[in-house]
Amino acid sequence: MNKRLYQSLLGLFLFLFILVMPCLVNAQNLIVINELMYNPPPELGDDDYYEYIEITNIGEAAVDLSGWAFTDGIEFTFPSGTIIEPEAFIVIAADPDSVMNYYGIQNVTGPFSDGKLNNGGESIVLCDAENITIDSLEYDNDAPWPVTPDGNGPSLELINPFSNNELSANWAASTVEFGTPGFVNSVFSQEPIITVLSPNGGEFWIKENIYDIEWTSVNFDQEIKIELFSGSALIEVLDSSTVNDGIWTWNIAADLPSGNDYKIKISNASGGDPYDESDQSFSIIEIVPAPDLVISEIMYNPPEEGEDSLEFIEIYNNENYAVNLSGFIFTEGIEYSFPDIAIEPESFFVLAKDSLAMLHTFGMHSFQWEGGGLSNGGEELEFRDRFNQVVDYVDYNDGLPWDTLADGYGPSLTLCNPLNDNELPGSWSASTEFVCINAANDSIFATPGNHCSGIGLREQENVVKTIFIYPNPNDGTFTIYLSGLNSALIEIFSINGATVYSKYINRSEVQITLPDPNKGIYFVKVVDQGNKIVLVKKVIFQ
Repeated sequence: MNKRLYQSLLGLFLFLFILVMPCLVNAQNLIVINELMYNPPPELGDDDYYEYIEITNIGEAAVDLSGWAFTDGIEFTFPSGTIIEPEAFIVIAADPDSVMNYYGIQNVTGPFSDGKLNNGGESIVLCDAENITIDSLEYDNDAPWPVTPDGNGPSLELINPFSNNELSANWAASTVEFGTPGFVNSVFSQEPIITVLSPNGGEFWIKENIYDIEWTSVNFDQEIKIELFSGSALIEVLDSSTVNDGIWTWNIAADLPSGNDYKIKISNASGGDPYDESDQSFSIIEIVPAPDLVISEIMYNPPEEGEDSLEFIEIYNNENYAVNLSGFIFTEGIEYSFPDIAIEPESFFVLAKDSLAMLHTFGMHSFQWEGGGLSNGGEELEFRDRFNQVVDYVDYNDGLPWDTLADGYGPSLTLCNPLNDNELPGSWSASTEFVCINAANDSIFATPGNHCSGIGLREQENVVKTIFIYPNPNDGTFTIYLSGLNSALIEIFSINGATVYSKYINRSEVQITLPDPNKGIYFVKVVDQGNKIVLVKKVIFQ
């Protein structure tokens, strides 16, 4: 070969190599999870053989997938030399032979090295060879995700691979039975699309409050118009030329008529397509005060080895009427959506991490939360009503000024008077109501579903009695002064529930000497003549 020609060809090759290599690298974030068959229908076959994930390359250059891996949902690492061309598809199958034979395709790899696609929905994460997340989504088998792909025949297809595949609105059930692995999705559209996300039906939005109207769009980046309809009647143009960035803040006017047949329409500001409106009606209502429900007891660190099965949250109804909890939800601390059930006046609702453990330990029925747990170091707890108003909020802690006895020593953290402000640490104390000794020989003190000291709130409001202990701490010799009582039974017991002193007195002041008491924390309980526990105080022997 002519030397000059060889040098020219080599220079051209190097130029093309330099031009293409950045595309290979920069195109990595253009690999998209595009289709899922997470629950194959019975007529197709078992999940173990016909589950698949399809990815596509929406870039303009080939991408080397060597060492890339699915790290959540399933586990699979792409073998060395795996290249995905522009506009091409690769199918990752639980059993590649079954998928290739049934669909007649060759662009299939697998099998999954571990795991399977959860029929109830889960997170899927795709990482590159450097363990950097390239694409991820969390699908579900319930609305607002399409529900027919859950074992009924269709696969779950992305409507447009350039859209945000984390949003349920951008997915649809395949119109081709059993899906289209290895091919363009049956629901694929290059037409401009607008999809209203919120409000999309069933919401209760309150006058004089601020809400975000949200939408998504594909193949459309022009200004949009936002309109409010009641039934088929146009009520108001909220904005006629807003930027198409997916969100617009609406301050609902006080004079807007209340109603339950409102919809939002979002359309091209210039008129015509694309447009979309709320799938179902939403409601605009008057300001409704959140009910006076308070978090009244928290067992955040029960004295257990390993898993804290006895974690619970107690809620008390301060109202004089029953409150239906349908639509209420915990938004901080734990995951829980309340059932369609009413909590009666001056009554409790108990949520637990393990309802069976609560039944065995406390002999009571509770509702089991759906996810999360209570932090032993303290955290925020918050739940909201069906109108998204904060009903109650507590930011508890395991350090002073919060009562530190609740941090794994046996007692729960208790708000004895639910009329007190439960955001204040001083309103809380460690429970002194002995329940039992568990298998680890630790004592448990708590009152889930009951008032402190076994007396009702209205009775507590009338209690003006006070107990003073001095000195405290002490060496076992100390004085107890009872304010408002002239006779009572005084009991002293250790933190493990053992009684170390019990005596009935008929005066308001008594000096007590305990010979050689063990050092530690003890509790003084005062019981009046009516056999009601009046007060409990902590005493420390040094």
